Amino acid sequence: MNKKVWLVLLLAAGILLSYSTMSFHDGMFGYYGNQRGWYFGRMMGGGGGMMGGYSGQYSIVDDKTAEADMSSSLSNAAVDKTNNTVTYSGKNVKIVMLAGPEAADEKFVVGGLVNPTLKISKGANVILEMINEDEGMPHGVVVTETPPPYADMAMMQVNLYPGALVRPVPRAKDGKYPKNEAFFKADQSGTYYYLCQYPGHAEEGMYGKFIIE
Repeated sequence: MNKKVWLVLLLAAGILLSYSTMSFHDGMFGYYGNQRGWYFGRMMGGGGGMMGGYSGQYSIVDDKTAEADMSSSLSNAAVDKTNNTVTYSGKNVKIVMLAGPEAADEKFVVGGLVNPTLKISKGANVILEMINEDEGMPHGVVVTETPPPYADMAMMQVNLYPGALVRPVPRAKDGKYPKNEAFFKADQSGTYYYLCQYPGHAEEGMYGKFIIE
């Protein structure tokens, strides 16, 4: 076996060893201490990449602030419990999502509804805010034209709605909830879907329908 082959094998062995012994938070992979193991941090957007991985840029809110944010976001919305739908009116819309609250583990909650269908008017200026209330998992949210079912690495299969990407934030702790948001214009009508881009979450049902009309 020649020297080049040996060098390639040694390099491969070194990479595999590093995966099993180290935790990278801003490298090619990011490990966040849950059972799913390695999360594609850099490729998925960590540190400013392309897919929306955890970037470390977020704020922290408490129960009172989370409740106030949700309440104010529903001031121009109709919550339909029968059809599990929240319909927003007007040209300036704020959508607040609670990710993984105690009563709805690994689901989104909007206006007290679990993974509801969200409806907004075409042309609306949208603030998409996600508050992570899950003490066990990081979460994020993106809007995509790709329908379910989703694979474990859902971000590898979806096409993002322009600008509609809230980067994942760490899990909640001691009643303190990480919050992140995105701003986009809903200038493309159609039926879309919102989902958590963290590995495995959309596959397990953390998604809902998003309609622009």
